[in-house]
Amino acid sequence: MKFLIKNDLQKLIDDNVFIVLLFAAMICVLSASFFKEPVTYWITIVASSLVT
Repeated sequence: MKFLIKNDLQKLIDDNVFIVLLFAAMICVLSASFFKEPVTYWITIVASSLVT
């Protein structure tokens, strides 16, 4: 069972979309807890850095 879960997680981690969403979620949490800035502000920064 653990082996199957590890395989599924590895497939998800290999997916770039999952990485981008995870990174965006981490930025949201950090901005909400530490910086007290609007979450959309940080999402815009992340999106612009990924596009360029």
